[in-house]
Amino acid sequence: MAEKNIPAKIVKLGLLYPFPRRFLLNNIRECREILVVEELDPYIEERLKTLLYESGYSIPVKGKSTGHIPLEGELDKGVVLEALGYEKPRQWIKQENVAKRPPPLCPGCPHRFTFLALKRAIIKKGFKLSEVPVIGDIGCYALAVYQPIDMLWTEHSMGASISMAMGMKIAGFNKPVVAVIGDSTLFHAGIQSLIEAINKRVDLLVLVVDNEVVAMTGHQSTPAWQTSETGRLLKPINLDKLVESLNPDYLAIVDPYNFEETMKTIEELLDKPGVKVVIARHPCALLEARKKGVSKRYYVDPNACTGCKACLVTTGCPAIIFEEGKAHIILEDCNGCGLCSRFCTFNAIKEVE
Repeated sequence: MAEKNIPAKIVKLGLLYPFPRRFLLNNIRECREILVVEELDPYIEERLKTLLYESGYSIPVKGKSTGHIPLEGELDKGVVLEALGYEKPRQWIKQENVAKRPPPLCPGCPHRFTFLALKRAIIKKGFKLSEVPVIGDIGCYALAVYQPIDMLWTEHSMGASISMAMGMKIAGFNKPVVAVIGDSTLFHAGIQSLIEAINKRVDLLVLVVDNEVVAMTGHQSTPAWQTSETGRLLKPINLDKLVESLNPDYLAIVDPYNFEETMKTIEELLDKPGVKVVIARHPCALLEARKKGVSKRYYVDPNACTGCKACLVTTGCPAIIFEEGKAHIILEDCNGCGLCSRFCTFNAIKEVE
């Protein structure tokens, strides 16, 4: 499509706080109207309106609060052109009919092991999945809210999982409640709620999914690191000792890649009284692949595959696709965790020699 010749000035902000009042006034005071294109809430739009009013300008400002930009969904070129008054190009209309693809956990992600172990432990313990609330938090593991893992009931603000789960128990919920929180989130905002739960003797299972990094926002350091991203020497905080010092009723440390052990540990602790903390620790698969490479991968034997889709329906691994009724693993995407092979009852998924 040929580019539209739109008579407009584009002002891009790289810093939002403190709000760049002088910069914006210098660049927009001659504009007849303004369209604000931003993700999430209309933060810039609302503050820009306030700035213009306080400065004596009556320039119309359009955006999310005026309905010109949608409050949810993806922002693309078609959305912006439509907001500017142009007809949406046909290729963007076609995109709206594409099948929905929710963001999945990465191939080999240890969180996938942990959530599937939790799911099986709940069932083996005799509970229905609809009976045991699993309260989530912010991080990669929040993607477990989607199918097929479909384990998280909530996904709120940082550190909210433990406090929300604790609130359910204090309110009188009589079945097990699980709070899931990442290692970096526990350091950042969850430790206070954990202290409160232990101090108040709340019956609660806290599942710490520890991939040893702040993965979702770009693999930043956690307080457990010895060296920062820039090479600065740090004084690491041992997460295990930190949690142990709070004196929970039970503390277990497992490797989620050891699926059976993880499942058995969760099953044993699920309905015990008191605060139970399970730290499921395994390095982020992407970070490990970058540091050490991938030592093994898996493939699907087409002669043994029946096309039952158990591997994909159970794990949701994005390295697995289906072609002509058979499962196929994209080898360059496979991180070699082998979880899919565990759920193939026909032994069609094998390690590449």
